[in-house]
Amino acid sequence: MRLFGKPKVAGELKFYGLEDWWFKALTTDERESIAQRFPDTIYGPVPLDSSAGAAQFLWGWASWFSKTPNDRVIARKILTMALDRARTEKRILDEHFAFQGLIEVWYRDRDTVPEALEQAITACQAQIAIAEKVAKAFRREYKGHPTPVPPTHTGYEQLRIIYEKQKRYDEAISLALDKKRTGWADDVSDYVLKMNEKKVKLAK
Repeated sequence: MRLFGKPKVAGELKFYGLEDWWFKALTTDERESIAQRFPDTIYGPVPLDSSAGAAQFLWGWASWFSKTPNDRVIARKILTMALDRARTEKRILDEHFAFQGLIEVWYRDRDTVPEALEQAITACQAQIAIAEKVAKAFRREYKGHPTPVPPTHTGYEQLRIIYEKQKRYDEAISLALDKKRTGWADDVSDYVLKMNEKKVKLAK
C-alpha cells in the first residue's frame, strides 16, 4: 500500500512515530533489507500499547544488525535515533544502552572504516560521562535486587582495552578507578597491579 508515492508504514514504526526517520535516515536499499527481515515491524498491525519507549525499542532492534558491515551501518543509524529519543524522553538508562550499542558496532569496524576507532572512543567517553547518573538510576530501578548495578560497563571496559593496546597504562588505571568511583561494582586491585607490571616492563 502506498501513500503519496511512498509505501505506507505501520507496526512499531508507526506506533513510535518513526515514519519520517524511516524515510529520511535510511536508504532505499537499507529499508528493503530491514523490511524483508522485519515485515511486521514495518507493515504489520500497529500495537495498541507498549511498556517500552521508542528509545528502548530502537536500541533493542539495533542489536539484530551486527553481523555484516552493511548491517552495522544500519545499526548505527538506528542507535543514533535511539540516543536522540532517549534524550528527548529523558530516559538515561536507554541513553546508556544506545551508547553501548554504538560502541560495539563502531569498534567491530575499526580495521575497515577509517573513523570507526575514533567514533568508538567518542561513544565510550560519552557513556562514561553519564556513568554515575546511570548507576544511580539502576539502583532506583532495581531497588532490592542483590546486584542492582551491572558488573560490566562497556564504555569503561572497551576504552581500557584500547588504552592497553596503545600502552597508555596510566590512563587505563585511571579508568578502572573511575569506574569504581562512579558506583559500578568492580574490584580493580588486580587490574591495577597488572597495569603497573606492564608499565615496569615497558620502561625497561
